[in-house]
Amino acid sequence: MTKLNTAAVSRAQSYDPGVFLGDLPLPYTEASTERWRNAARALVNPTPSQRFPQPMREMSPAERLFDARAAFKMKTATLAAAHLNSTERAQLFRHLDSLLDAESWDSADVVITEASFNTFLRMVLFLGGRRLALKTTSTGNMIATWTEGDGRLTIECMPEDHVRWVLVQNLDGQRESAAGETMARRLPEVLRPYDPPKRWFPRAADKAPA
Repeated sequence: MTKLNTAAVSRAQSYDPGVFLGDLPLPYTEASTERWRNAARALVNPTPSQRFPQPMREMSPAERLFDARAAFKMKTATLAAAHLNSTERAQLFRHLDSLLDAESWDSADVVITEASFNTFLRMVLFLGGRRLALKTTSTGNMIATWTEGDGRLTIECMPEDHVRWVLVQNLDGQRESAAGETMARRLPEVLRPYDPPKRWFPRAADKAPA
């Protein structure tokens, strides 16, 4: 019969973390040496926060909006450098600042999702729309609206380049409206029967099939 060792562990006995750290790669730079030492100290003398991890503090609406603005501007600066000039980029940043302004933001509203912003940014870069207005939905999708004369085009940017569009215009004195869903890159082609795409998207007018 196996005899169990029930002897109490001496509190005076020093603790050797080597058994746990032995599998770590040997440090080969000053930075890795310091990380190794920190790991050893954490095992031997863990701080109260390491023994009992504290739950992450929930971010305030102002903090979430600030992070969203920063992330969206960084992505725009990275992806749009070759497509938007400094004036267009500054104008888009002003739109984002106004849309994600903490003072006018309802704490119950959902911050714009990165997936929706990606669709919006790719749409703007490809289509090159005119001056627009921005809103957001209760689900965190961006809504872009273009107004040209008596016409208005509203597009909801959904994840994975999907968009939902609504077009309202006067045709020979009669109000006409149409709506649908498509991929962002096909908007010029989809809108062609209702109005020349150049009215809304000058940059993409030549890209749409005849």
